[in-house]
Amino acid sequence: MRMPPLATGRCIPGDNRVVVYDVDVRLGGEMQPQLEVTPITKYGSDPVLVLGRQIAVSERYICYGLKQGAVRVINKNTGLRALFKGLAQRVTDMAFFAEDVYLLASASMDGRVYVWKITEGPDDDDTPQIIGKIVIAIEAPVDPTKELSRLVYEHKYEEAFTYALQRSDVWIVSWLCSQVDLQGILTSNPLPLSQGVLLSLLQQLACDISNDTSRKLSWMMDTVVAIKPSDGMIAMHVRPILDQVYSILNHQVSLPNKSVSELSSIRVLMKLINSTIRGL
Repeated sequence: MRMPPLATGRCIPGDNRVVVYDVDVRLGGEMQPQLEVTPITKYGSDPVLVLGRQIAVSERYICYGLKQGAVRVINKNTGLRALFKGLAQRVTDMAFFAEDVYLLASASMDGRVYVWKITEGPDDDDTPQIIGKIVIAIEAPVDPTKELSRLVYEHKYEEAFTYALQRSDVWIVSWLCSQVDLQGILTSNPLPLSQGVLLSLLQQLACDISNDTSRKLSWMMDTVVAIKPSDGMIAMHVRPILDQVYSILNHQVSLPNKSVSELSSIRVLMKLINSTIRGL
């Protein structure tokens, strides 16, 4: 029979019942145990500040929100997974009631709050599955302009733009831009907006550039100038987003309904973006 490694150590003075052991002692030829890591999921976050928690963890489950309001639930011990649906917009916050109580509360941008009871059991084919049952559903629609007006009045520009961008509604984003001196904000020192917010702002304005084109172009030019591509918060996201915006603008140039002034502004903005891309 193979004997276990001989423990070594010494008695702690004053108490002969306690011994300190050297856990690294091994028999001749015995290998040191190695840490093994098995990935169970891949989570990618958007380059924008989020006010709430995007990941909730209990002693058994890891949960995170997806863009369209769904919640991914994974048993971190078995790898079993499920997708809870019900929320219609981006999840803004989530939390477990307690580490060992599997009640998950999740809130979304449209003011809805769902509390899920998480259990596990077999399906019709006797296959294990994670089951989510909504035990509480609260719907409290909010007028985003009221909350944004309050944040602007309190000069909480980072929170205001984060709130607007998280709604993924360009009308709300444009409304906010029209309520503030965006150029003044973007030339302030220190800059009151994070690089993640600036990059997201540029992206969302570009996606709806066909409406209210002149004002959006002006806002986008001010935003591009304030973006610092080397900032660690956005470094890995800058190139794909700038490429996307450049492609959108390039398409706008080919449209027949653009005025001379709009075409001129688009070309200037494209040069700014191209210059930023070349510097990466």
